[in-house]
Amino acid sequence: MARSLPRTIAAVPAAVFAALFLFASPEKAGRRAWDLDLSLRTEGRYQVIVRGVTYSGDFGFTLSWSGTMEEDDDDFRLVQRDIRLLDWRAHETSAAHDAETLKMTGDYPDLPAFHHVFVLADSGFFHLDFALSGLSVPVHESGDKTRLALPRTAGSVFPDPPVHYDAHIRKGSNAVRLPLALISGPTVERTFDWSFEHRQWSLTQDQPLFLSNAHRVKVALRIGPRGTDRT
Repeated sequence: MARSLPRTIAAVPAAVFAALFLFASPEKAGRRAWDLDLSLRTEGRYQVIVRGVTYSGDFGFTLSWSGTMEEDDDDFRLVQRDIRLLDWRAHETSAAHDAETLKMTGDYPDLPAFHHVFVLADSGFFHLDFALSGLSVPVHESGDKTRLALPRTAGSVFPDPPVHYDAHIRKGSNAVRLPLALISGPTVERTFDWSFEHRQWSLTQDQPLFLSNAHRVKVALRIGPRGTDRT
């Protein structure tokens, strides 16, 4: 079942927020406007090893974002209409002392969510920039937690990622961009996909912690002149 999420974005510095988002601005006469729809599908898995215990999990979700954008001199103003978590499933197992326990979707305290979504024009291209807030794992009771890196587009710098995300793209590209000329015509639809994988040992509370983190991403982007029929 789809969940309608609050129409707000996680906190970012006020000056940055003011520069990136416009939530209540009427279209100005003579300026072109578009409807923009974004769908993000992610399938992932992870493993955490700490204090001799192995936690293994997998997850999948689909997020949708819809809104409008308007010309603003050489750039765009973006207005958010709706964000929905269309599906979300996850589970995690813990193997300790020859026993296995299981945590299911409802046990995860956090939901996948966009930290931000914005657009910009640069060097003849239309760029979509987004990032998701990380999930805290393991979900089992443990004093040792770490954050999963979740999908983000190339060059996105906040929220501060737990790893250099772009450096660990294994297949495809997380640059979600189009030639500006394309959005000046009829409705355009494009898909982008990539695979991410990262493994590392780190220290948490003076304990070595291993994290393996991987996911596959598919992004569907639709941009059309304002008022175009939606499918």
